Amino acid sequence: MSSSRSGPPRSKDAPPCAIGVEIIQNLSSVSSPLDGFLRRHRLRAKTLLSDGRRTETYLMDYVDRAPGRRDAVAVALVAREVETPAAFISTAPSAAPSAAPSAAPSAAPSAAPSAAPSASTSASTSASTSAARWTTASAASPVPRVKVLLRKQARYPVHLVTGQILCTEVVAGIIEGDEAPEAAAVREVLEETGIAVDRADVTCLGPAVFASPGMLTERFFPMMVEIPTATLEHLPQLRPAGDGSPMEEGAVLLVATLEQALKATLHPVETKEGRLHVNDAKTEIVLNRVWRHLTGLS
Repeated sequence: MSSSRSGPPRSKDAPPCAIGVEIIQNLSSVSSPLDGFLRRHRLRAKTLLSDGRRTETYLMDYVDRAPGRRDAVAVALVAREVETPAAFISTAPSAAPSAAPSAAPSAAPSAAPSAAPSASTSASTSASTSAARWTTASAASPVPRVKVLLRKQARYPVHLVTGQILCTEVVAGIIEGDEAPEAAAVREVLEETGIAVDRADVTCLGPAVFASPGMLTERFFPMMVEIPTATLEHLPQLRPAGDGSPMEEGAVLLVATLEQALKATLHPVETKEGRLHVNDAKTEIVLNRVWRHLTGLS
């Protein structure tokens, strides 16, 4: 069994946390590359060049899921540290409230309660209006004063490389069939956190990104959902239902400030809930998209 432990002792009322993975059987030698959730394809190929030539033949491997399950969502749940609207100050340069930014952001309208539903990743909004809804941590820090909800879960591939069984990530999951990305975000948030949100609360943070373009067909759509600050006070009572897979068990929810989470992508950071380290690419991208969206840099 592979295991690792970190962070402060957990309350007896807290749900159990994953501390290892026990391998029951290795099916690699008896399983076809096209079996399972992920399918490994191997091709002999040549690259076509603009001058009409073809390269020498080479082997090319890539990993795919079923065509209707290729894409995924990655969702940052954020909550304001200050709820009072009067406390909001703009982090954007001085301008009239109606002034349009120099480049329209690719994200949908901000996730404030009065925002209109996101229709697609091409929807745009005023960056200065979005920035004015959030309070900055200090004059010296351009990071808005918001908290983010993250999730630690068992990731065996991470353990093989780092020896750590838990990986800190944003909420994420596969888009099923013809499901809209916003609808997938709502479903995944409920499954992985136990928090019910509306589709209108989902903000698309720009176009989808390939997770590993040299190997995977998967793209993920970066998204943000604003939740009430009070919700974070009830995390110990939340019991996410998961998606029915035992692999979902043992995941742990944690809260950090956006500034802490961004710093944790560079080096471990001490928080009230223990040491935080983010080494997941999609999470780093989503956190940076959140920061750009809230500061009007989208």
